[in-house]
Amino acid sequence: YVTCLLRLSNNSFASGSQDNSIIIWKKFNGVFKDSVILNGHFNMVIYLVKISDDSFSSCSFDNGVFIWKEVNGIYKISQTLKSHSDD
Repeated sequence: YVTCLLRLSNNSFASGSQDNSIIIWKKFNGVFKDSVILNGHFNMVIYLVKISDDSFSSCSFDNGVFIWKEVNGIYKISQTLKSHSDD
């Protein structure tokens, strides 16, 4: 199930899910469609936070925080933060 949403622009948003993925949704001809699936987390994605016009962060129950950056329409992990632990 969907755990979080993030508005990226007037024509796109991201959804985080229990299946560990993030989907970028883009509007085509007035209808939102899934355009890309981002993978990297090993547990459910619980929060998405916009950082700038071309980047956002995601965090998960895997104790990881990823910084995603869009370059030429493609989102990739630009930084991984792993300072948190279960201890």
